[in-house]
Amino acid sequence: SVKKKITKNDTTMAYVTVEDTTGSVELLVFPKIYMALSHMLQEGRIMVFSGRVSIREDEDTKIICDNIEYPDNAAVVKKTAGQENKSLQKIKKGLFLRFESVNDSRIEKAEQYLSIFEGNVPLYYYFNDTKKYAVQDRSRFIAPNDPLINELKKLLGDENVAVR
Repeated sequence: SVKKKITKNDTTMAYVTVEDTTGSVELLVFPKIYMALSHMLQEGRIMVFSGRVSIREDEDTKIICDNIEYPDNAAVVKKTAGQENKSLQKIKKGLFLRFESVNDSRIEKAEQYLSIFEGNVPLYYYFNDTKKYAVQDRSRFIAPNDPLINELKKLLGDENVAVR
């Protein structure tokens, strides 16, 4: 279940009850994460989330949400015959943007869009001239969403923006 709440600062957060076959726990989605990922919070939807465990005396255990993904976007880990196998594909996850070179004039505009959506998803730049990827600093990781992706595609072209 998803219960939205308006905070003192007039922003929205959510209290999400998540469950699996072993039980349920409350997931706290604070405003910054909620703004970026609220479209993913749907009752009855299967999702993979990450966060920090909050354990306090006289309160139920909660998880402070850092990221939410759909299972098809999350790393797949499979156990076979008692052995743990690593992910089926070693494809890096993140937002990938392709530019002509490190001097591409569109980088500055793209970074303006990206700065609005801080998050936990790695950001990679690919440069056609060097044919190399450059992973961006952790402080520049983002929270991809449809409006951001659409604006980046308008700026760079559909073929130069990919989310994995």
